[in-house]
Amino acid sequence: MSRIGDSALLSRPEALTNTALAKVRNACSHPFMSYPRTRKVNPVLAINLLLAAIMGLMGCSTTYVPDAGAANPKAVPDVPTGARIALINAQPATESLLIGNAGAGRTVYGDLHTWTGQVILALKKTLEKKGVSVSEAANKSRKVSITKVALTEAGSGWAFRCTVNFNIETSDGQIATLVADDTSWKYLNACDGVIPKVVLAALRDEKILKLFGFSLNPSRTMSATRLVVG
Repeated sequence: MSRIGDSALLSRPEALTNTALAKVRNACSHPFMSYPRTRKVNPVLAINLLLAAIMGLMGCSTTYVPDAGAANPKAVPDVPTGARIALINAQPATESLLIGNAGAGRTVYGDLHTWTGQVILALKKTLEKKGVSVSEAANKSRKVSITKVALTEAGSGWAFRCTVNFNIETSDGQIATLVADDTSWKYLNACDGVIPKVVLAALRDEKILKLFGFSLNPSRTMSATRLVVG
């Protein structure tokens, strides 16, 4: 390729046409100093990046359903084999409610009806391990409802505490109300861990045990408590 550095061409500026200027530019270009080229922007990628940036600024939210973990059966008083009971979900509210903040702008929501269902499932698992049959066909029924769930900070902000308020009611309107909580450095673990704590709180409370139709045998010490069907 001929360079246009000829004295005749350079002495006549009017001869530097657009084509000539382009040749001069290319001739003077260094391999490591190339002129930038215009690049097309992928519109889909640009929109996704914009949405990600907006979500990052706004924070995020999640609706959480805890695991229905059974309580340790050894921590629950014994029940005579063959007892039968029905557990009814008495919490009608199905809307998603704010439970608390999980840090970094993350909000956690929960459905009290669904959480109550998980507690009932955990109670069922635990009672069945103690020899109690939990069935909708049982003549004896008890209503269970979670009335409040709160996720708060614990441990000077380094952990989370999930607190559950719940009721257990008999068919004739007797109600027992208790509170259970669990703490963990992960909010998911705190929410999962509080369910077995609800079961333990219920099955260790004398009033609730009576509502279930069980009564404590006074001849036993609390370390070896047994239940009899009332």
